Amino acid sequence: MADRLPAWQARLLFRAGRLELLKTTLASMPIHAMVALDLPVKTIEAANKICRGLLWKGRREVHGGHCMVAWDQVCTPKEYGGLNIPNLRLLNMALRARWPWLMRTKHDRPWSEFNLQVSPDSLNIYKAETKCNLGNGEVALFWTDLWLEDGRIQDLMPKLFAVVKRRARKQTVRQAVVDGWWQDVSPNMGPQELSEFLQLVDRTQHIQLLDDVEDKLVWAWENNGCYSARATYRAFFAGRVEANVASQIWRSRAPATCKFFTWLAARERC
Repeated sequence: MADRLPAWQARLLFRAGRLELLKTTLASMPIHAMVALDLPVKTIEAANKICRGLLWKGRREVHGGHCMVAWDQVCTPKEYGGLNIPNLRLLNMALRARWPWLMRTKHDRPWSEFNLQVSPDSLNIYKAETKCNLGNGEVALFWTDLWLEDGRIQDLMPKLFAVVKRRARKQTVRQAVVDGWWQDVSPNMGPQELSEFLQLVDRTQHIQLLDDVEDKLVWAWENNGCYSARATYRAFFAGRVEANVASQIWRSRAPATCKFFTWLAARERC
């Protein structure tokens, strides 16, 4: 990334021009690697340092006094007071969350038989964003998928899940209903495990499977129900309060340089 800066002559550009160059080119360069790898923290910090240098001074390195706004704030969507520069750490997590999704939905891929590993953070994102609409029960996983209305069994009944045989934790809802999920629970249960066991018996005794309807895995934060890196990334900023003047600044017809200056002025940083 840093080797590109001398050829761009970025110091001759206004900050607004460097901002567009950063968003369209420099910040996009590590995306291919972030899809395939969980980048180390030091690698992401080094990339952020190069991006900061380009934005504020048009060179590879800058000192703290040159950075007029905290980088975490810069890397937020414009409506929340940032400049919409990608937060590389969050983007890496969002891109990696696609692999658990593809392993469950794209069985025809040549790598589908491999057990691809992702970071716990990306796996938690996948779990938070997916639910399963129950049909015939041949896809939804009984213990670990969100097919009940109020949560996953492993989260609702953690004590009981801890005494389930490991080989049975990947069984589908149909397998659990037909074969009897209770047969895979260890008999060594304490009062808490027994209480959760009885609760699960009550909740599963009236399950009705639809033989002619397939289960459907749904990505909850996307309207079409399929994985989207954009929707997953923006979910990290859900719940933030929108900046008061953001829409007036960025939707105006003023030149980009004036917009950037106004953004700094609104933050009392010019």
